[in-house]
Amino acid sequence: YTCGVKTNTMRAFVRNSAQVYIDKFKRSDINGRNGFNWAAFFFAPYWFFYRRLYKPGIVMLTVQLCISVVTAPSLTKFMTAYDSFLANAETMTEATLLESMAQLQELMVPALIVSGVTFAMHLISGLIANRFYKSYIIKNINFAMSFTTVREKINHFAKNGGTSLIAVMIAYFAETALSYLASYLMY
Repeated sequence: YTCGVKTNTMRAFVRNSAQVYIDKFKRSDINGRNGFNWAAFFFAPYWFFYRRLYKPGIVMLTVQLCISVVTAPSLTKFMTAYDSFLANAETMTEATLLESMAQLQELMVPALIVSGVTFAMHLISGLIANRFYKSYIIKNINFAMSFTTVREKINHFAKNGGTSLIAVMIAYFAETALSYLASYLMY
């Protein structure tokens, strides 16, 4: 048993990398900590879609999209100034060079803030992923066990268990399309 659920039942629901998660959940049952999920850290918010955790995935994707939309103008200004600096650095006087560098430093602040917020979002993803996934698994297995026929249980496992590359692709293309739309409307 893992988390009050038969290990084989959890394995059938999780499918991909099931033993990794079973081991993590057993450790969390013993020590009370959910551990850190490196896949969710590196691949946030798409890991949530991959594991069919659509609600937290949508929240994370929305935050990521909002960050990119809000910061796009300042990042564009920084990149324009940086490109201009690189193109003209050899011909600049010392005073112009210092002025350009000061401007770049000033414009770099929003880029650093974006990097910090993005890192924080990935860190939060890594910290909460196992807890969310464990809860999702247990909820779905318990729900499936309320069905009377084996066919209903199998259908529920097939629909809600395992992983979904299609959900990842949909999330990626939706984010990309919305980013392009937002940048088009902004300019």
